[in-house]
Amino acid sequence: MQNLKAEQSILSCIIRNGLLLKETDVTEDHFESIENKLVFAAMIELSKRNEPIDIVTIYTQLGSNILQIGGSEYLSFLIEVQCHEENFDTYQKYVHDYFKLREIKKNLGELSSITEISDLPLVADKIQMLGNILQHRSKKSFDLIESLVQIAEEMETVREGITGITTGFEELDTITDGWQLQDLIVLAARPSIGKTAMALTLTLNAIESGSYVNFFSLEMPADSLLKRMISTIGGINSLKIKNALERFDESDWTGYTHAQTLLSKYKNALNIYDRSSPTLQEIRKEVQIRMSDNPDKNHLVIIDYLTLIKTQAVRSRTEEIGALSRGLKQMARELNCCVLVLSQLNRSVEYRQNKRPVLSDIRESGEVEQDADLILFLYREDYYEEQAESSPITEVNIAKNRNGPLGSVKLLFDKKTNSFKEARYK
Repeated sequence: MQNLKAEQSILSCIIRNGLLLKETDVTEDHFESIENKLVFAAMIELSKRNEPIDIVTIYTQLGSNILQIGGSEYLSFLIEVQCHEENFDTYQKYVHDYFKLREIKKNLGELSSITEISDLPLVADKIQMLGNILQHRSKKSFDLIESLVQIAEEMETVREGITGITTGFEELDTITDGWQLQDLIVLAARPSIGKTAMALTLTLNAIESGSYVNFFSLEMPADSLLKRMISTIGGINSLKIKNALERFDESDWTGYTHAQTLLSKYKNALNIYDRSSPTLQEIRKEVQIRMSDNPDKNHLVIIDYLTLIKTQAVRSRTEEIGALSRGLKQMARELNCCVLVLSQLNRSVEYRQNKRPVLSDIRESGEVEQDADLILFLYREDYYEEQAESSPITEVNIAKNRNGPLGSVKLLFDKKTNSFKEARYK
């Protein structure tokens, strides 16, 4: 009974968060229940085709096998199983242990039937097999010497510049060493501070350095995003673009032509996905497609923004955001890409005397704080102070840096062209 519960808990967790299937070291053979074997096999097939994993897709994949598991009622039962994703590894351990127990019983039964001296070599084989079963580890174990050799090779390799994808800002690159592959980065600010403008500037800087950018614009259509890019590249006041024939002067048309030409060259370096409310599985599938089409490039994934990703409404909002942040971190590691996600800050920052954001200001922040490798806040004094003189200075405050120092970088924000530039003075 305990084994059945563990199997059902694994399946239930995967239905809620399909990305867990990429992390599991359980195989179809580890399941004892035929119903659970069939459901897991259906999940594997869906994953191979990069299709989402939910009750509808599993039902469709099972086909006539749906009768063998007791119909759709069993799938509905699985989603209601009381389990927690943070215990997923424990459920896997239980399933592994019960699998070992079954294999040991089977082999011991075969040993008990041996009566002839001539079968002694078979006894030795069975004993060795039992030892292998008990010592079996599905994942490659840590090799200290191999890891030390790898580090030594890295230390002795001559390195120029930064190791990651450039941010396009010298001081920010110095602190972060660029955007690192396999990292989850959170860029957070209050509305209208310039999160999307910053994301677009980072997009252009990454593309110019030879990287590929997958931009998931979940709030703004692709055409609007491209117009903002044209404004940034061409140095054109964004208000003029809304009525170009009446408002453009000669320099604006020159800037527009330059921007169009440059963006056309980016057709193999930029993908904009603007369908609203995609699931994490859909985002992952899109990234995998672009990575397979462009395997020679470093990939930066930008998501604008976190809370617009669709989740299954079976948990609290805090748990949903936690599942999203874990899923994005898993995607970054498994696909070897860098994921930069935009996030809103809650209103609490506005009621403090010091308005500079802190980690607890991120909406549903607990899990996001834990999963992110790098957290950056945008802050502009004139946003909060009505009497403050309008200033182009925006602070980029690095509040968390798992692999480096914290710090603050000042950039110039041009509101007319929605772009950020280096601040050449302190």
